[in-house]
Amino acid sequence: MHEPLVSISCITFNHSLYIRNCLDGFINQRTNFDFEILIHDDASNDGTREIIEEYIARHPNINAIFQSENQYSKGVRGIMARFNFPRARGKYIALCEGDDYWTDPYKLQKQVDFLEASKEFAICAHTTRQISEFDHTEKLIPAKKSPSEYNLVDFLKANHVATASLLFCREYMQVFPDWIYKMKFGDWTLILYVLCMSNKKLGVLKDEMAVYRVHAGGVHGSLHKDNKHLISAYRDHLHFNEYIHYYLFKNDSKYARYYRRKRIDVIKKIFELSKGQRINFIKACLYLLQLRLMRMKNKMS
Repeated sequence: MHEPLVSISCITFNHSLYIRNCLDGFINQRTNFDFEILIHDDASNDGTREIIEEYIARHPNINAIFQSENQYSKGVRGIMARFNFPRARGKYIALCEGDDYWTDPYKLQKQVDFLEASKEFAICAHTTRQISEFDHTEKLIPAKKSPSEYNLVDFLKANHVATASLLFCREYMQVFPDWIYKMKFGDWTLILYVLCMSNKKLGVLKDEMAVYRVHAGGVHGSLHKDNKHLISAYRDHLHFNEYIHYYLFKNDSKYARYYRRKRIDVIKKIFELSKGQRINFIKACLYLLQLRLMRMKNKMS
């Protein structure tokens, strides 16, 4: 295989019911370029690993990491950023988690063609069908009448696309600070980061080319079961907000003193960025976190 143009990044855990659909969506892609499939299995114990190994035996472009211990339960966050992004070789990175899947064999070709021809865009997404296993409802993300392009300001207000639809330029991940993925809802933050770093836009193809599942085993599905995940996310965002508050305003509050003492190593990573990129990114995160906090407070009240 030649050097891949696209690196597909997939993370999975106990997705034995879904992983075949996911992997079939990858290997059925029809492209005029090579692509690689990077999988991180977080110590699945339901047969997911055996299914992946079965596919690896037939498809040499699949490269998997199999954890012996579940990293998420050990407090490790940002699995894609930690384990998949550093080994990606493609010019572009495509995302799809193990419980979602692609439905169009020309998905990658269409998205690569779009980004190659449209230099004002750093990210390409597309219409995705969301299927809920809770109430058996379906909807399109984004909706049919939604805009075909978005800028940073649009994404400061809300996340408009599904993770399984994302294809973005890997060059903006070269100095990607993995501490961002300690926050929940990392795909939204990733989009903000790329838009800030590139000063470009996100384009949406109207073609429906993937399915996003909402179920009890998924991240967002867990919000339907109880509020533990929500409370954890709220606390993480609150803490991160304090980090940014200290560096923006040099606050001498007890929180600032605590984080100066305990988490200064994490915050220093912000300064790997240039001054302009840092300011834009901090402003974007601050606004995003304020919105998220308001929503979480409303849900828990």
